[in-house]
Amino acid sequence: MGLRVTLNQMTWFAVPIVMGVVAEIFGRELSFYVVGLTATVMIVVLGLWASWRNIFM
Repeated sequence: MGLRVTLNQMTWFAVPIVMGVVAEIFGRELSFYVVGLTATVMIVVLGLWASWRNIFM
């Protein structure tokens, strides 16, 4: 529960800042794709790491 709340607070703070920087570089429309793709890749990497480390077993 605490980890989820911490990550939600970090997301509320970090995503607008990161998205603003990406929008300045790539444009507003492409920033949604870049941030979404980055989040998806991070989730896949975390899932692979968790399965390799047998965290849920």
